[in-house]
Amino acid sequence: MNRIFKIFGNFKQGGEWAKPNPAFFGKIVLDEEKGQFRGYCEELYCSEGEPEPIRFRILAGLFSKGRLGIAFYKLSSDYSETDPFIYVIPDLGDPENASAWYAFDVFSGGFSPIEPARAAVEEETYSKDEETRILNRYNELRRGESALNHDLLLQINRLGDMLEHAE
Repeated sequence: MNRIFKIFGNFKQGGEWAKPNPAFFGKIVLDEEKGQFRGYCEELYCSEGEPEPIRFRILAGLFSKGRLGIAFYKLSSDYSETDPFIYVIPDLGDPENASAWYAFDVFSGGFSPIEPARAAVEEETYSKDEETRILNRYNELRRGESALNHDLLLQINRLGDMLEHAE
């Protein structure tokens, strides 16, 4: 059976928590059998105090089997923005659950930790119509994805290693 969650998150950049808080929010659908989720978020973060347009991001990741932790990709839905991010939050039940977010480094071809991040999820009442809406939005956003993002989504189970080592 699938479950639906709201997801909220924030991250530090330059030593400061992003504003507004949350810096991103969205909805995900969890496939309980696989422990994987897919969905989307709206990113509201403004850098340098300048207003930026809302950006939609693809979310895909894993819930941990033990504690309620998550690791997920936050991927650009626009081919011109190719920087994927990983968030690793080992314990969503901890109000100070700051862990880390990682940015892709084109020079090393891998991910490097940036600064702390936080996330929270709230379960919603399941509705097949809502599940369909969320997954349709996810698929719509994937249409413009880069080859890198496509490859990352094919290897989603690798996030489990990051989550396991963070716990």
